[in-house]
Amino acid sequence: MKSHWIRFIQLPILSPLIAIASALIVGAILMLLAGANPITAYTVLFQESLSSYFGFGNTLTKMTPLLFTSLGVLVALRAGQFNIGGEGQIYLGALGSTLIGLYVQGLPAIIHIPLALIAGFGFGAVWGWITGYLKAIRGINEVITTLLLNYIAVNLVSYLVQNPLKAPAAPSPYSPLIAKSAQLPIILPQSLVHAGIILALIAAGVLWVLLVRSQP
Repeated sequence: MKSHWIRFIQLPILSPLIAIASALIVGAILMLLAGANPITAYTVLFQESLSSYFGFGNTLTKMTPLLFTSLGVLVALRAGQFNIGGEGQIYLGALGSTLIGLYVQGLPAIIHIPLALIAGFGFGAVWGWITGYLKAIRGINEVITTLLLNYIAVNLVSYLVQNPLKAPAAPSPYSPLIAKSAQLPIILPQSLVHAGIILALIAAGVLWVLLVRSQP
C-alpha cells in the first residue's frame, strides 16, 4: 500500500495540480481576509475566462506572454538560479519587438515577424544577461538584481510609452500600432488570439523534451 501511495504522489501530473490547488486556496484565504467571497470571485473568474468565445479568446491572448515568461524562468530554475526578473525581461522584450514593428518598414511579413520576434528575445536576453554578469563577476545575488531590474524595466517602458513612443493624440498612454507586416496572424476569428500561442506551446514542448526526456 505504501509503495502504491509513493508512486501516486510521484506522478508528473500531480505537481501542477497541487500547485494550482495551493494557489486557489491561498487566493481564497486572502479574499476572506479582505472581506470578499472567494466562491463568488472564482465563479466569475471561470465564467468570464472560459464560458464564452470572447472570454476564452481573451484568456489565450493573455496566456501567451505569460507562458513564454514562465519558460524562461523555468530554464534558469533548472540551472539553479532564481530568476525573479521575468516581468522586467518581458517588458524589455515587448519594447524590442515594438521598436522593430514601428521603425522598420517595408519588409514582407515573412521577414518582419521573425525580425520582431528576434528583437524581443534579444532585448529580454540582454536584460537577463545583466543579472548573470553581476552574479558571475561581482557575486551579487540574482534575486536582488532581477527584482530591482523589474522596477527599472517597468518604469522605463512606462516613460517611453508616455513620452517618445506615445501615439499622437492618444487619450491614454500607448504606442502607435506596429506595422501590419510585423503582426502575428490572428488564428481565431473575431478575437485577438494570434499565432503566438502556437509558438509558445511549441516552445513548451521543445523545452519539455530537453529538460525531461533528454536526461541521462
